[in-house]
Amino acid sequence: MLADHYGCILFDLDGVLYRGDEAVPQAPPTMVELRRRGVRPVFLTNNSSRTPRQVADRLQAIGIEADPDEVVTSALATAELLAKRGGGRAFVIGEDGVREALTDAGIHILEGEPEEADLVVVGFDGGATYGSLKRASLLVQRGARLIATNADGSYPAADGLWPGAGALLSVITTTTGAEPEIVGKPFPPLFEAGRRRGGGGKPLVVGDRLDTDIEGAARLGWDTMLVLTGVSRREDVERTGIRATVIAEDVSALLEDPGAAGGPGAILGRSAGRGAHETEHPRSNNEGVIEMAVGLEQVRQYMEAAIGKLSPAKAQELAKSLTKSKSQGRDQVSKAAKDLLAWSNKNKERLTSMVQTEVKSQLKTIGVASRDEVDALRKRVRELERDQGKKSTRKRSTAKRSTAKRSTAKPATSSPPSEPA
Repeated sequence: MLADHYGCILFDLDGVLYRGDEAVPQAPPTMVELRRRGVRPVFLTNNSSRTPRQVADRLQAIGIEADPDEVVTSALATAELLAKRGGGRAFVIGEDGVREALTDAGIHILEGEPEEADLVVVGFDGGATYGSLKRASLLVQRGARLIATNADGSYPAADGLWPGAGALLSVITTTTGAEPEIVGKPFPPLFEAGRRRGGGGKPLVVGDRLDTDIEGAARLGWDTMLVLTGVSRREDVERTGIRATVIAEDVSALLEDPGAAGGPGAILGRSAGRGAHETEHPRSNNEGVIEMAVGLEQVRQYMEAAIGKLSPAKAQELAKSLTKSKSQGRDQVSKAAKDLLAWSNKNKERLTSMVQTEVKSQLKTIGVASRDEVDALRKRVRELERDQGKKSTRKRSTAKRSTAKRSTAKPATSSPPSEPA
């Protein structure tokens, strides 16, 4: 089965295993069968408001076996990251999940209205007030590092969308101009914490959102499976250019044979929305496509082409090389390669921006200023020097004018004494 090819499977929750208060129909039996076959799942969530116990209890309530030790929240990943850096005093905007995680990691949480802090940690908080956001902004201006459990702009609730952690974070960043460090998806820390919890091995991320689950894992070079039971649809793949390793109708595709199911970009599961005429010979459209996965070096070269390291002629040559395979699926391989090249060319600026953002994040993590920050500092120094030079020039000019004025002034003379009569 497909799951056998991975040492660690990370599951997003909402839209993958459940929708609202109801389980996705195929999820409970699939998870039972995966456990029977020895797969130990990791449940990964950007939600920082719940504790691992609360998350596990919710899964169990809809018929999915789960242990708190199998749950990794953005709050836990945040606490783990900060503890590795030495902890500190934190002012927190967040609920039980993030507060408990930080406390368990040995980080001191400041209450009330502290005058200073080492950290300002922002997560989802249904009780956030203007006062708490104002205090967080002041502390950031005084030097506290701004950390966010996630940047989700909205929080799905029964009656609609509520402002999420990202919405609260934006109040602080808009006020201060500070650049936050974000732990949750699509950024690496949460994914990496989940992989460690799963014991390492080759990871597969199963999610329903292209912009967080799929793109975030893809940045790390991990395989991904997009399920169509949540937010993103197949047309979104074409619209955004974000490609999953596998697109499936639901999580039951993990139990299928990958050879029969197909390769990158194929839809798996129960007919997966295809018409009957398309499923009469399910293998004929997919054989050979999976062979593209072994050409990792060629894929790397395609990505280099996207950022201008290869000429168009060289890129075309590489595309042709993929079609020389004797496999029956060479046409599909060629199309997949061309699609990848077209996507990477189309998204050249976004790829470059992603790389720059990640480099800046890593530099800040180890305490190194970016080139932009150094340039800004140099610019400020030059401005100060010019201001100081102007002041000195004005002082010298004033002194010269005063000296010249004194030297040109005529001395007063008195009348000579009259001669005696």
